[in-house]
Amino acid sequence: MFPCPAGGEGQGEGIKSFFVLFLIFAAYLQTSVLLDARRHSRELQAQRELADKAEASRFTDLRGFLETELRKLGEQVAESRAGITGRLDQAEQDLRTAIEQSGNSLAAYIGELEDRLLRTGERLDQRGPG
Repeated sequence: MFPCPAGGEGQGEGIKSFFVLFLIFAAYLQTSVLLDARRHSRELQAQRELADKAEASRFTDLRGFLETELRKLGEQVAESRAGITGRLDQAEQDLRTAIEQSGNSLAAYIGELEDRLLRTGERLDQRGPG
């Protein structure tokens, strides 16, 4: 081994002290990094929970909005159906009236033609065979 120069023993103690201080400093840094990582992890978890709650709230709001819109749409469909049914009933009644009037007119024309034929037939009968 190499002989230590004069006062070398003090240097060995200084190196040991420095090494111990370095180990303490490294342990302190590692502990502070771990604590920071843990704090960040908690903050991230809190942010995730907040984001999840906000997303759930948006879904709840969306569900409420869709239910309201679907209810409105259902009411509009019911109103339209009632209006269309009313118009169809009126059209059916108008058609029945038109058919009845056409039937009456046709009966009147047929009656008139019968009268004409009868009168023409009577005239022919009165003239006698030709």
